Amino acid sequence: LGLGFLTKTPFLLFFIFPVLAMWFFSDLKSRETWIHLVSAYLVCLVIIAPYLMHEPANKALGTDKVFHNVDIKDKVVSLIRFENAQSASNFQEWSSSLYRYVTWPLLLVFALSLFQMIKTRDRKQFFLLLWFLLPSVAVILLAGNTFSRYFLFCIPPVALLTANTLSAIWQVILTKFKQVEIGRASCRERV
Repeated sequence: LGLGFLTKTPFLLFFIFPVLAMWFFSDLKSRETWIHLVSAYLVCLVIIAPYLMHEPANKALGTDKVFHNVDIKDKVVSLIRFENAQSASNFQEWSSSLYRYVTWPLLLVFALSLFQMIKTRDRKQFFLLLWFLLPSVAVILLAGNTFSRYFLFCIPPVALLTANTLSAIWQVILTKFKQVEIGRASCRERV
């Protein structure tokens, strides 16, 4: 998290995921779980601290140390008032970027994986869906002008969910193929 923040501060969108991971996959009553979570955030703070303590000599007007663009605060206010007209354009950029990065055949498999997730109620798949949705929605709602690179972070969970579904489909095909082969072998033995 700390290194991601130093790379690009919108990585702040991902700071909720250790808490979500703890909630999904750990025993919340365990003291060790809480120690690991606090330790992770402390390490992150240690990595970020030099950046936060350093004040650059020349600072661009209208920028903030964390958000770079102070307009983000205005975006939140306009979002609360339902005055954010940029969201429709951002949603269009998001959907076209997703279509270009993933392509339609894999998007169909991704849609199948969503149905599989609902059917199986798999926590890991749901966590990946949140990894895809939460930052995507935040960028769509809060960003000014978006570019396709803003949505690259949503590709890994799509890829993982799609790969899981393709693997399940492949296992079904192999099972059917083995059953056919076993059936043929038993027919040969009878003859």
